[in-house]
Amino acid sequence: MLKKNTEYIIVLILFLSSSAGGTGNGNGLIILSNNNIEVGILTEAGGRIVLLRKPGQKNILKSDEQIWENPEKHVPEISAFSEFKAFNGHITWVGPQKEWWIYQTLNEERKKTKADWPPDPYLIYGKNEIISQSDTSIKMVGLESPISGVRLFKEISINRFGKVTITTIAENTRDENISWDLWMLTRMDGFAKAYVPVEENGILELIQKETETVETTPYKIEEKYFTFNPSLPLKPKKEQIQEVHLYPSANYIAGFSERQMLLIRVDKLDQNLIHPNHGLVELYNYTNEKVDDNLLELEVHGAYKTLAPGEMMSLTETWELYHYNGGTNTTNQIKFLKDCL
Repeated sequence: MLKKNTEYIIVLILFLSSSAGGTGNGNGLIILSNNNIEVGILTEAGGRIVLLRKPGQKNILKSDEQIWENPEKHVPEISAFSEFKAFNGHITWVGPQKEWWIYQTLNEERKKTKADWPPDPYLIYGKNEIISQSDTSIKMVGLESPISGVRLFKEISINRFGKVTITTIAENTRDENISWDLWMLTRMDGFAKAYVPVEENGILELIQKETETVETTPYKIEEKYFTFNPSLPLKPKKEQIQEVHLYPSANYIAGFSERQMLLIRVDKLDQNLIHPNHGLVELYNYTNEKVDDNLLELEVHGAYKTLAPGEMMSLTETWELYHYNGGTNTTNQIKFLKDCL
């Protein structure tokens, strides 16, 4: 935790130190690239990553390219009454989800019902101002949110080997204590495959239950890796859904889609530092007959902390993207993943 004193000032100086000479007007897609990686950031919609690929490959993230050229036409009006619009890609929320709307007074209905949807629109749709920018890095700052009481600073950078580093810093902008975690989620196609290393006690909770219209997504553990096996729901079911909260046995998640594998590395925190409503790692899988709806989420939670006014906390992920030609066989994918570790 970072306090708004000498340490706090040092953190902001370091974050802002390269602001002189920064470029970019925040309109449309900003690309960080070299011979090994391409990363696209949409500052107009929460400073989210919407493009990730090896040069010449497809985007491994689920994201609609139509919003990139004119994002201002697609971003909803930001208020406490904003509805959700799926820009997808990679974004940062705060957690726990059950407390999203209880610490604000602008939307009394959402406060009264303890709404767990939508996420804070100021964090996910707010325009991020560019602090500094180069061919290999960008630093941004988002809006102060009257919903969650935080402001997010983001830094995204790539190195010459193609590794991507993503850091989000949250600052308490209120005059009272607030308690949250930072929650990073990365969205891929619903038929992509995710792998999380787990021991026998690593499955903390399976959330979705079978209903008349919902079929739960099957899963399995193979070679100590948790993975979903999504398919289209069998009629009369209309949707196939499952969410799982996990405590991984190692500090990474892998996602396979066609000819690429995304390896996400995170700090392996003790589960007792994570809010009890969540897991250190979570996966969400959704499929139906509408191609645009199909979704896989790779999610990571930081430590749940109480921040005094002006205090800060951070969460970092590092990404590695690999060419993969081994098909969709689970055994082949796990072998490839182990070879890359």
